[in-house]
Amino acid sequence: MDAFTVNGADTIFTVPETGRYYITYQINTTVGLLAGSRVIRNGTPIPGSILSPAVTVSSYNNDVITPLTAGDTISLQLFGLVGAVVLLGGGSSGATLSVIRLD
Repeated sequence: MDAFTVNGADTIFTVPETGRYYITYQINTTVGLLAGSRVIRNGTPIPGSILSPAVTVSSYNNDVITPLTAGDTISLQLFGLVGAVVLLGGGSSGATLSVIRLD
């Protein structure tokens, strides 16, 4: 199987092969936010990947199984927040996105 290609900013991933994929993500911020998180495919949110907490949180975790087509682009996004977000650093993962082809 081919590897995903990634843009220069490490923010957009291109799917190498058509199939069903398990996608999981985690976002950790330095302060609690009243914002949502989601995975975007070709500019459109993937249903099931969207988290919209009713209270402020500093950790977002979700996973979804979805079909992807070779050439699709995916990215991780926080939404519904006006302002800057600071991700955890210093040896902690500020954000992770894992994509595994199932079949």
